[in-house]
Amino acid sequence: MGDRSASSVTGHLEALFKKYDDVPREVVVKEDILREGIAPSRAALAHDPRHETYQLFSWDPSRPEEMEEQTAAISLPDILVLEGGQYSLRPVRVRPRIREKSAYALDVVNGGLAVCDRATSTPLVPVVPFPPEPECFSKAFDDGTLYREICGLECHIIAFRQCQYWGKQEECKFCDINENARVKMRLGQVKTLQPKKTDQVATVIEEYLVNQGIELTSHPYYRTGVRHVHLNGGTVTTSLQGAGEQEFYLNYVDAIKQRIGNRFPICVQTTPWTKEMEQMAYQRGVNVRMSNFEVWDSSLFKVICPGKSKYIGREEWIRRMLEQVDIFGEGNVCSGFVAGVEMGRPWGFKTVEEAVRSSTEGMEFFMSHGIVVRPISWCVEGLSDLGGQPLPPTDYFVQIDRNWFEIWLKYNLPPHAMFSGVGPGVNTYPNSGAMDMGLV
Repeated sequence: MGDRSASSVTGHLEALFKKYDDVPREVVVKEDILREGIAPSRAALAHDPRHETYQLFSWDPSRPEEMEEQTAAISLPDILVLEGGQYSLRPVRVRPRIREKSAYALDVVNGGLAVCDRATSTPLVPVVPFPPEPECFSKAFDDGTLYREICGLECHIIAFRQCQYWGKQEECKFCDINENARVKMRLGQVKTLQPKKTDQVATVIEEYLVNQGIELTSHPYYRTGVRHVHLNGGTVTTSLQGAGEQEFYLNYVDAIKQRIGNRFPICVQTTPWTKEMEQMAYQRGVNVRMSNFEVWDSSLFKVICPGKSKYIGREEWIRRMLEQVDIFGEGNVCSGFVAGVEMGRPWGFKTVEEAVRSSTEGMEFFMSHGIVVRPISWCVEGLSDLGGQPLPPTDYFVQIDRNWFEIWLKYNLPPHAMFSGVGPGVNTYPNSGAMDMGLV
């Protein structure tokens, strides 16, 4: 664990390639970049100005005031596609995480963007040019709400930008959802923290998915190939707009289905509900369920996810997720694990071996019951309660990815419904290298 910003990453990567010669290089490079974050130069930020569209979390280890350009926190696109370069990488999607002390730089090289070894300024891998933004993203409703504030790329809808797990006694320790909402307001990326209007959500989805379709680009890897609606937001513990959590989110499902029918599947990401409530959600048109478990170890679950432990509890959360599979089917139920947070100080495991063993046990349990675990390589977000924590080593993430792939094969599970297939050059999930795994 530590900071490699002063030394070259080339030797480090090549040592990892040798150590994990059964793992695709795309996985190693992706995990190291996700771990380290990336430091964008001013030239890179000015090269092809973009607006980040996914706003629920910051995904940045550096706080805005620590960045050379504070607006970088809202200026980079949601996804970078890396291809070719020094290691002849197949296309790999990475979420850019801004960290000013990173050993990686994003800079302009030969007229295009590239990820570079910061210590030597050596280009490592080019960034595939960004596609045009969907035309509808520049539109606004009569009340001034921008389409891009409602719908992110790949049809991510954030219905509620805050979470009713309030304060340090309830908020997940790794999560910066509530602080991030305030920061994004200050930076002007979002205009209100109020829930989005259901009719506006339905209108944007209709235009984005149905009327125009998902725009084809010069590089198809910038689109998922899976057309779906991903509806998520913060947890509702009491009520919101006069409704409990389930009814609040199902009101959006109703509006969307009434507008576009059953043409596109809808994934709803919330806490797991009771069996009767899940059956109702299925009947109302929900196709896929995500209920993130975050960390497997029972003692760490209570400490790292105090709100989830307080309102539902670990064992009840598990029981409800197992019931989701009976209703929605294998491949249509997913649980996120924040891979690496189980090494968070002062409570976490002290060694990679212990941490990997614990999370692997959790992945084995869930996937043996038909739930596709979605590893989320821990981003130590600067706005979160764990901001500034030491980084788990890249070895941890590579070992988790390798174990995930072996378990996924063992239980012959389908790919997760919201992402494309598993394998290097195929996977479209940007927050972990697990689904980039394949036979070398």
